[in-house]
Amino acid sequence: MAKRKTPEQLADEERRYELARSASTFDDFVVLASDPNQAIRAAAAHNPAADAAALELFLQDRFWGARVEIALHPNATDELLRRLLETDPRKRGVVHNEAKRRLIEHGVRFDDDGLPIEDAAAPR
Repeated sequence: MAKRKTPEQLADEERRYELARSASTFDDFVVLASDPNQAIRAAAAHNPAADAAALELFLQDRFWGARVEIALHPNATDELLRRLLETDPRKRGVVHNEAKRRLIEHGVRFDDDGLPIEDAAAPR
């Protein structure tokens, strides 16, 4: 059976959620990128103040929650979106599909295998 959180643990978790929602500096995001709570990491990646450098911190998150927030984030660059794509079709899911949708909106073309077509004339 799971152990209940103490009032102190709950208060600390709420403090970290608030930091995730109000983070505004790169240093704030650095701290949040290693938070043990995946929902707090996702909340930080969802923060409108997160720029491309801050979003980069969450790119390799083991759980999809933070990565999908990058795919949805208006500050995500095409480079970040490309790095969210999965080459293995068996590993593709909501993150890959959302990144692909955003890239298509930006004019990136995809081949029949679901990967971007590298255009020598296109900026990266």
